[in-house]
Amino acid sequence: MKRIAITLIFSLLCLMLSTGSAISAGLNLSVAASLKGAVTELSDTFAKKNPGVSFQRNFAASGALAKQIANGAPCDVYFSANVQWTDYLKEKKLIVDS
Repeated sequence: MKRIAITLIFSLLCLMLSTGSAISAGLNLSVAASLKGAVTELSDTFAKKNPGVSFQRNFAASGALAKQIANGAPCDVYFSANVQWTDYLKEKKLIVDS
């Protein structure tokens, strides 16, 4: 679980650094409830160091988030605590595997 969290956090950092001016509009994060503390701290720290950056965070169970995304909920970054729900979204061609 620790390795997954580190990978997810690193992925978020890479995404934030690569988005350039598009990030000023804000990013929608769908985050597994078990990762709430880590993602909140990371995104708050990043936003403080980068004026104009904002995050809209949606915390819930991985399955609930995946179903929301499948039904059209806005999401730029999905942090799942369960690989099966990530695979579910990949099968529906709703996420890009990084």
